[in-house]
Amino acid sequence: MLKKMSCVFFLCILSLSCTFAQSPSLSSGFVTLVVKVRGDKNVKDLDLPIPFMSNPFQQDKPLPFKQVNDSTLMASAYSFGPSAVYMRLNGQYLAFILVPKQVGTLTIDIQNGENGGLHYQGPFKEIFDNSAKQEKLLMGLFTYPTDKKNIKTPFKSANDFKRYLLGQTEEMTKKLIADTTSGFLREYYTRLVEGFQVPSFLLNYAATVYEHNKNAGLDSTKFPMVPTRDISFYSDILNPRYQDTMSLYYSVYSNVQAAILQDTLLHLPDITAVGPRAFRTQLQQRFDPIFKGQGNLFYEMTTASAFVQKMNKGYLLSPQDKYDITNSFTIKDLGEYLLYQDEQNVLLKQQSNSKVSMFPFAVDKEEVIEELIKPYRGKVVLVDLWATWCGPCIASFPEMEKVKKQYSDRDDVVFVYVTDESSDRKKFQEFTNLLEGDHYYLYKKQFAAVIKQFDYAIPSYLVFDKAGNLSDRAVSPENKTEAAKSWIEKALNK
Repeated sequence: MLKKMSCVFFLCILSLSCTFAQSPSLSSGFVTLVVKVRGDKNVKDLDLPIPFMSNPFQQDKPLPFKQVNDSTLMASAYSFGPSAVYMRLNGQYLAFILVPKQVGTLTIDIQNGENGGLHYQGPFKEIFDNSAKQEKLLMGLFTYPTDKKNIKTPFKSANDFKRYLLGQTEEMTKKLIADTTSGFLREYYTRLVEGFQVPSFLLNYAATVYEHNKNAGLDSTKFPMVPTRDISFYSDILNPRYQDTMSLYYSVYSNVQAAILQDTLLHLPDITAVGPRAFRTQLQQRFDPIFKGQGNLFYEMTTASAFVQKMNKGYLLSPQDKYDITNSFTIKDLGEYLLYQDEQNVLLKQQSNSKVSMFPFAVDKEEVIEELIKPYRGKVVLVDLWATWCGPCIASFPEMEKVKKQYSDRDDVVFVYVTDESSDRKKFQEFTNLLEGDHYYLYKKQFAAVIKQFDYAIPSYLVFDKAGNLSDRAVSPENKTEAAKSWIEKALNK
């Protein structure tokens, strides 16, 4: 009987492995985007800022182009699963989904200096063809009006809050994709909206419910201001769609995973302390009531995400970690992806970059801005306050790159980037290799003190004259390129 059960178990695992292995959505390898110019213009003359990519483990990673020849650019990065790539060409938003081991090729026809059309060949051409629709959807997500109908109705249970937010998400989805007729795009955009909303259900539960119930006048003698959650809170939020490969296609999947791993309701252990098998066992104990034994893809991806979260904070895999990763994942390409990322982390740590200062001030020192700019006396300093999780901050980089080019021949103008430990450390290091300038990584209290002293949001910009005096400051101004040039010229002429 025992032999028979072992045989059945082995056949199930073998079948599962074959099913996973056949899906290009679950493979690792290089994703590649090629841009070709056909006509009378050199690719270096294109207005083409750095593209960004997101895969199931990381959002908004820079994907810089390399010039192959006068007519060809290529961007390539090692990834797992489908990777969403977006960029702007002459101001036009373009979206792609790339998969490992396949190449997407964008051809630009230019005659007499005029753009004669864009032609894309590669995976998921429908996404590219509807780039404008996707941009409209994303803008709608950020500008969707706040619902005020339910402001006076308190949430007396966690499920009251969940039902309300799921209803809001469904209403938002219907409105934002109302003119989408393609079945594939409707499913893709629906998951994009859900992935945008779900992390807030999990990470901001206590603060959101408390503030809402306080404003709604909840009688706290009868009901708690923050109702207790249990695992049933995840039902309907993690619906069965999270168990199919389509869930990996939207660009905010990594945010959902990060929120789950940080959720205090789950009390998940440190994966590097218990190992992937024990970690997965605890995941199953918590989520089997939701997935009812059908959560294999979810468990695999969440276990891998737990490693990625540690690695993004600078953790290097131990020999035991590498052994466990090699032998514990049913989706073998997941293990290969983790091992590759560890190799890249080792290389990043070996690179010395004198322009990067990690925690340059003592942890108990809060007021740091004067000391930070002191070494630059005699120069105009433009300080960019940003974070790796701040989309508007990252979107502003290409505009500031244009400014840097105009002042590249001057040694009395410097660009300084400042963030803190809330920023993903690996992504921070990747940006330091792309952005010319000096980079500072501060403790949270130090960065918060700078923000509080000057402005209360990011991206924020501070400009100091050659004497070290504050000359200008602004929060995400319109037309950043022209604004920054005016700040610098003003400071130079003081």
